Amino acid sequence: MIWLYTTKITPRLQWAAEWLGLQLSGKAWTLTDNAASIGASDAVITYAAEPLDHDNQFWIAACGLMHDEFVRPQKLHATTWLQLPAFFPVSQGDIAFDLIAASFYLLQRYEEYLPHDDDAYGRYSHTNSFAFRQGFLHRPLADEWMNALRILLQQKFPDEIFVQTPFRHLPTYDVDMAWSYQHKGWQRNLGGLGKTLLQGNMEAANSRIKILTGNAKDPFDIFDDLLDLHAGVASTPIYFWLLAENQKGYDKNIAPGNTALQQLIKRMHQQAKSGIHLSWQASADGRLMTNECDVLENILQQPISLNRFHYLNFHLPDTYRRMLQHCPHITDDYSMAYGTINGFRASTSRPYRWYNIVAEQSSSLILHPAAWMDANCIFEEKLTPTEALAQWQQLQQYVVNTGGDFITIAHNHFLGYDDTGRLWWKAYTDAMRQ
Repeated sequence: MIWLYTTKITPRLQWAAEWLGLQLSGKAWTLTDNAASIGASDAVITYAAEPLDHDNQFWIAACGLMHDEFVRPQKLHATTWLQLPAFFPVSQGDIAFDLIAASFYLLQRYEEYLPHDDDAYGRYSHTNSFAFRQGFLHRPLADEWMNALRILLQQKFPDEIFVQTPFRHLPTYDVDMAWSYQHKGWQRNLGGLGKTLLQGNMEAANSRIKILTGNAKDPFDIFDDLLDLHAGVASTPIYFWLLAENQKGYDKNIAPGNTALQQLIKRMHQQAKSGIHLSWQASADGRLMTNECDVLENILQQPISLNRFHYLNFHLPDTYRRMLQHCPHITDDYSMAYGTINGFRASTSRPYRWYNIVAEQSSSLILHPAAWMDANCIFEEKLTPTEALAQWQQLQQYVVNTGGDFITIAHNHFLGYDDTGRLWWKAYTDAMRQ
């Protein structure tokens, strides 16, 4: 048994006792502010400005953030610890910085609750983040801290059992549009055909006609290929389905009532997990959230517990709070990534419980951070398939070293049957098989 002692118990520290315990011991640590309750031989992590009068303790000096109960701007002074980037330095204790406060700051995206500039899509911009500005966005720094802390605690408390988080790769897919031409309805196809003819693009017009008449395969329809690919690798994929009722703006999916789409969802679900891809429109509208979750639950005839927001469009804390209110079956969210750059938005690859800093309350929602997305490689970072493969391998190696989930995001329409898609398909399958 390991105690986490503090002079003042706060909701933030209650979250930290659970998170630290699960990361290092496989179960939550016991949080107390009563030193008399700690046995003379018990192992204790003292998290306070001063150490306890206790022989068997590891002291982490507290900087004050975890004892706050409000949000305020923080002065982040960069430092190093065991050759790792760090911040919130302290002059006392067994380590040189407040690791608990720094981890909370990164994982719970404290900086996103402060005034900031948005990106071109109205989302939190990665250029605001301390991780980007300090050059460690590409590494799961909080996990590296945990591994280093585990070694120190094992040396300090040799009788305690500490766990090592295993590595796994978790491939996920956002199905924004299952088909390029098929099953879109005659109005959308007629309009598209007319547009290509007006542009004089006879090759595109002929291709559309061949596909619609069944004489060629739709370029986005790679689902049989994905089934074959995953039959040969150990990872079970997750497919997130965009089911916006109104196809407008960024939500230009196949109509959710389409029979072929519903059959596809059922077929893929037989060999994978399924999640809702809550639309751009739904991210700000609880009623639409409920409707889209209901559609997928009705198709699969079971509750849906997984979500990723389309375009990774979420704002803390409002979007998560709204989703928990309007989608009661959602327990796990896979949106914690940037839509503009690959890396570790929360500086971790491991799932963790979301804490609402405004409400000062830990939630039931588990966040699963993703590290690599094909769309970022193609549109934002302008990488070639070969460069994207190298980036995948670099990010994955960090997770291999620290233990955790290397979550990747791919899209069927970027891996399709057109010439560009085939190049990305080769790089993607090479990475999967390696």
